[in-house]
Amino acid sequence: PAALAAGRGDLWDSGRVASGRSLNVPYAGKKLSSMQRCFWKVRAWGADGAASAWSEPASWEMGLLDPADWTARWLSDGRPLPENDAGFYRDDPAPLFRKEFTVAKPVSRARLYISGLGYVHARLNGTAVGDHRLDPLWTRPDKRVFYSVHDVESQLKQGDNCLGVTL
Repeated sequence: PAALAAGRGDLWDSGRVASGRSLNVPYAGKKLSSMQRCFWKVRAWGADGAASAWSEPASWEMGLLDPADWTARWLSDGRPLPENDAGFYRDDPAPLFRKEFTVAKPVSRARLYISGLGYVHARLNGTAVGDHRLDPLWTRPDKRVFYSVHDVESQLKQGDNCLGVTL
């Protein structure tokens, strides 16, 4: 944010680019790291050469890029998988998981990275995490498993907390 306020980019400054493209422009800046928060702003030039005002600063965050970032382990309710496709459609309640934990110090940044071999719904301290349904996207788990990232800083409190997940 400080570099943007001073009018310079510390990760990448594309400068003025004569192009009609505003999507799928390859990043050409410094190497980015897992969970890195990046700030940006943009402006455009008209056909008359006049520059617009700068946009308000915005931010985005990198995902988990390195296999070493993945330190969690898969959870299961212990039930065996159905023996045939029809077994996946039987009346069988979704597994519920619950984890209580304590936050000892004030929270300045907190993210929940969550995935499942199917859809997940998380609640933190009784409140839904995010506004998505049917998330993460469905894939063939032998090929790819997507994950979702949620900013949960405002949902955490000092002291006792509880995360609940329905699969």
